[in-house]
Amino acid sequence: MSEDENRSTDEKTDENTEKTASVAQRILRKFAKKKKGDTERTRETKNPNAPKNIPVLLKLLLPMILLVSAEVAIFAGMIFGGDLISYMEQNEKTILKERVINRKSYLERKMILRWSDVSDTVSSINGITSDLLHIGKISLNTLDDGSAEALPLLRRSAPLLIDLMRNNEVTGAFLILNTDDLRESENQGIYNDKPGIYIRDYDPDAHPSDRNEDLILKYAPAEIVKTLNISLGRLWEPQFSFREKREYDDYFYEPYQTAFEMQNPQKMAVSDLGYWSLSHRLDREDKDVISYSVPLVLPTGRVYGVLGVDLTIDYLKTLIPSRELLNGNAGSYLLGAENEDDGVFYRAMVNGPLYNQVLKENDSWTIDWDGDDALIENGQGKKIYCDVEYLNLYNSNTPFSNQRWALIGAAETKDLFIFSDRVIQVLIRALLLMMGVGIAGGTLISSMISHPIAHLTRNVQRARPSVGIQFDRTGIREIDLLAERLEDLNQEMFYEAERIAHIINMTSVPIALFETNREENSVFLTDKFFEMFEMDREISEDLTIQEFEKIIKDLEPYRRNSRQYIDEKKRQERIYKIPVLQREESEKDGESKAETGTEKSTEKSSVKGEQKENSVSPVSVRYIRMTLSDDGNRCIGLVEDVTDTTLERKSIEFERDHDLLTGILNRRAFLRKMQQLFDQGEPVLKTAALLMIDMDELKFVNDTYGHEFGDRYLKTAAHCFQSSVPEESVVSRQSGDEFQIFLYGYETEEEVREKIEILKEKIREASLDLPDGRKLSLRLSGGVAWYPKDSTEYEQLRIYSDSAMYEVKHSTKGAIKDYKKA
Repeated sequence: MSEDENRSTDEKTDENTEKTASVAQRILRKFAKKKKGDTERTRETKNPNAPKNIPVLLKLLLPMILLVSAEVAIFAGMIFGGDLISYMEQNEKTILKERVINRKSYLERKMILRWSDVSDTVSSINGITSDLLHIGKISLNTLDDGSAEALPLLRRSAPLLIDLMRNNEVTGAFLILNTDDLRESENQGIYNDKPGIYIRDYDPDAHPSDRNEDLILKYAPAEIVKTLNISLGRLWEPQFSFREKREYDDYFYEPYQTAFEMQNPQKMAVSDLGYWSLSHRLDREDKDVISYSVPLVLPTGRVYGVLGVDLTIDYLKTLIPSRELLNGNAGSYLLGAENEDDGVFYRAMVNGPLYNQVLKENDSWTIDWDGDDALIENGQGKKIYCDVEYLNLYNSNTPFSNQRWALIGAAETKDLFIFSDRVIQVLIRALLLMMGVGIAGGTLISSMISHPIAHLTRNVQRARPSVGIQFDRTGIREIDLLAERLEDLNQEMFYEAERIAHIINMTSVPIALFETNREENSVFLTDKFFEMFEMDREISEDLTIQEFEKIIKDLEPYRRNSRQYIDEKKRQERIYKIPVLQREESEKDGESKAETGTEKSTEKSSVKGEQKENSVSPVSVRYIRMTLSDDGNRCIGLVEDVTDTTLERKSIEFERDHDLLTGILNRRAFLRKMQQLFDQGEPVLKTAALLMIDMDELKFVNDTYGHEFGDRYLKTAAHCFQSSVPEESVVSRQSGDEFQIFLYGYETEEEVREKIEILKEKIREASLDLPDGRKLSLRLSGGVAWYPKDSTEYEQLRIYSDSAMYEVKHSTKGAIKDYKKA
């Protein structure tokens, strides 16, 4: 049968099904419309232009709410629509800016006028160096070779470093001697330790000790340690260590190499060659510092070292307290430098609670400009407001003038605008309170006015139309007339429902109707409902929705499918397969159940429900279709017997997909199954094998014993194949004497080969009884192609297995062999 013929048959089957139930569908629609409410429809028909149905309470309450809302909106517009909030926020920004400017001015004076004032010390050390060179105590060629060569200069320079540290109120002073080209050394990968002195004072604000007991030596030759009477640091070293970390730090490299590569550096002012270094560590301890360093240049222009001072970050934090920015210590100071005009600042110091939010493990942060506002976005996506004030540390056109230091005051917007936010919160609370009082007053007044009508409404809501309704009288003439009319309409509705049920019971088509009303907790059933589901029980007026829903739930084991939204009315369709019970005793009224169009079955299940004490046994089944229309509050259902059309469709589907002679899948069904499996791919197929089999003796059997025995020969083969492979395997007859078997879903090839060996054994055991009493064994040739080893496409596997089969058929015959690629 062709695909077009099959499709035509399916369409005719569905058309017959619809025709069979057309009368019932019309009754269902009529029933639903009747139950929806004649009173409401009649009212709309008489007055199609009637206004929307709004409760009296809302009719009174809505104008009052609108009036209160208008008053609140006007008040809110005057506050939030004006410039009050923006003015308060701008004022808070201005306060923050003034505090940052004041602290920036203080820091700028410190850095320029005191901490970096090293000119006198540089002049003194240069003079000492010139004298020592003149008398031959030191040599520039060997000055940085070791502490012994630099000892005369270091011994005379040490007191100058102590005085520099005391006068400039810094936490450290250092002197490093070097005459090498540091850039050339780095290019060669050479990093040498350098002689020098580094003295640390952790508390410059404390009163200095006459005996220098408050100082610590970090770097210095051992000979100087003995003469200075200064305590050694915990990790003291005789020289500045660069060899181990294989890097020259910026505080040393930048000022020295800049002067070294400059023409006539002796003509430059000391401050023009000075360099401020960002946060770093001068020794092995965990104290971060910033430093200011200048190159040491002789009058001849020869550069021979670096002099510098440092300030620990801890000391800087005492000079730049973050608590002054905002109340509650919510602000932070950021000190850093910008090398390019790109908004990227490199860290010198962060003081305040925003350290973890801004930097964490990073050494820089980026400032984005939104108009006049500077913002930093932290890792959580929050915007941090900043006021950026640049420090004028370098003169213009000097080597390091592109390094722009800045003091930044930063705070989260929620902390910066805390005052304006509190004002907004107070105003919002006032507006809400105003609205709440207005709505509460309006509700109270409206409730008092609408109370009599609300009393009738509650009576209507509590009424159950299924048992009749009776309303209390309010004493208001118009309302009492309305109550009487509702009672009359309830009686008319009962009459209509009973009339429709009677019509349904008189029809020859086996159908039933039901309605459930969740609001009223009521159930309506026609007489044939329980009979169609083989339930032995009577319809009761006391049946509740909970009991009825349990009855429907008990039918779930017999449910076969479900379709949602089967038409424009958004209905649901269910199909049930119900066992029909043969009773040993007839019904009391002598009627027996019709068995027309039922399907014979050996099912052992029975429909749940109350059964009579008569012994019963299932002998056939009935297909029941239930069509539901559910709007959430009310559900209307139509029940139909669709056994005939269902069996007809099943028969057509079986004939379409199966070989009429052998009963196994035909070629078209097999190809459809292959398409489904190969679309799912390796997760389902895993390791698989496609067997192509051709019966060797079919022509001999047909010619010798006739086509009847040829058909038996094919049936024997098909039965052998079907019973010898696992249930999930796919077996089909492709053409006259050609079969295909597909084994899939195995983890390894060995597992599949075990199944093929079982198949071969069963083939060897199978035989056909011939007319002369002899037995004819099955003789066949087969080829095997493997997934995914040979191919992952079905068509290619078919070609390979067919090739392997014909190779066997034209050689040895009677064997099953794997495909082998050339």
